[in-house]
Amino acid sequence: MRDPEAYPRPVVPALSQTAMARVMKGPLCRTDTLVCHATLFRKGNHLMKRMRLSFPAVLLSIALTTGCGGEKVATTDPAMTTAATATDSTMPANAPASYDLQFLDTMSKHHLAAIAMAKTAQGKIEHPLLKELATRIPVDQQKEIDQMTIWRDLWYPGAPTAENMDMPGMKSSMNMDMTHMSTMKAGKDYDLMFIDMMTPHHDGAIEMSREAMTRSEHQEVKTLAQAIIDAQQREVDQMKQWKGMLTGK
Repeated sequence: MRDPEAYPRPVVPALSQTAMARVMKGPLCRTDTLVCHATLFRKGNHLMKRMRLSFPAVLLSIALTTGCGGEKVATTDPAMTTAATATDSTMPANAPASYDLQFLDTMSKHHLAAIAMAKTAQGKIEHPLLKELATRIPVDQQKEIDQMTIWRDLWYPGAPTAENMDMPGMKSSMNMDMTHMSTMKAGKDYDLMFIDMMTPHHDGAIEMSREAMTRSEHQEVKTLAQAIIDAQQREVDQMKQWKGMLTGK
């Protein structure tokens, strides 16, 4: 998969009151013919974020549609129109999603799998500490899913699903057959089976989070990634200790 960071983000300049005043007083047109355009520029910051137009493109659009005497000027050169509308164009429709969006969607899917595993095993695990862990995993990881959903809606509203199975730790920790978790009888072997499945699943989340620590552009995501590393590494260490107690090794 191509690196999403290879696609530069378009720069959206904010229009200050000083810049707007220069346009109003400059040689482009008389002030009385720029009333509607002044209104447009006062809303420029919001509008330009939505349309991803640069300040030069907006000036060119005004120059093409309004003469210095306030009269309409016909645009006859298609190349000029194309240049005006293409400036700072959005990324291609088939461009890969940003890394943070991929992380949020992929880690949420990863968490959902851990929640399903833990809930399936809760009624069969016999080791009291392991049972407590299976009860805590759905609560903790659902909270993280809820937080990631809030960020997704805030940063990438309406964006399509960006799950990426090629992210580090994803394939190795998700390709598991969970059918026997509901058919296998309770007992020590079931507890060991749960440990053997949840441990590599946690390892996958840790691996993915370590990459996010270096690639994420949002500090919130980096903070979450570090929390995932700390919590799940601690749980991996606990499960290895409990496995040793169950097997006598």
